[in-house]
Amino acid sequence: MMMMMMMMMMNTDDVVLQSLKSMGPSAIELELSLLSSTAADADADLIINFIDFLTYLFSSKREVDLASSYLGLLLKVS
Repeated sequence: MMMMMMMMMMNTDDVVLQSLKSMGPSAIELELSLLSSTAADADADLIINFIDFLTYLFSSKREVDLASSYLGLLLKVS
């Protein structure tokens, strides 16, 4: 299981954010494409958790530009 998926299972938004910030662009794209491929399989909870994570970032006005980039990339790879 990929690192971001494991972090999302622990449901700690700050850990997920720090993990994503430490990754390079290609690693983030890979994680999101793997997340999208698991959503197509029957495990949509992970992608819903990621969307909840993005919602948390937008509503708390933390890292809005970064969250917007992640959302755009998620839509691109889906």
